[in-house]
Amino acid sequence: MKTLNYINLISVGIPCFLFALAMGNAVYSFGGMIALIWTGLFQVVIGFMMAFDKPENIYLRIYVIAVIIFFLLLIVTDWEWIWAMPPGLAVYFSVLMFIEAKRETLKKSQR
Repeated sequence: MKTLNYINLISVGIPCFLFALAMGNAVYSFGGMIALIWTGLFQVVIGFMMAFDKPENIYLRIYVIAVIIFFLLLIVTDWEWIWAMPPGLAVYFSVLMFIEAKRETLKKSQR
């Protein structure tokens, strides 16, 4: 879990870094957009895998339901504020990953 947490932090940090560089060069903004796609794909796949692995975790269920609601709203509505959901989902999932990694570390230290 700790490794997944580090991969998540890197996949969230790369787009931020590239968009910061894009202020001087537009090529970096294209790289940032591609990195955003990778971040979203990584978080959705890992989030669903974690939710199926730990079905008792209500916070992972909330994440999966929110992702499903996002994609349903994306298909059926033309609401312009729908694009505010992915950053919130990314932050929520990053916090979940951090908490799960800490929880796993505490379990290992108690053994």
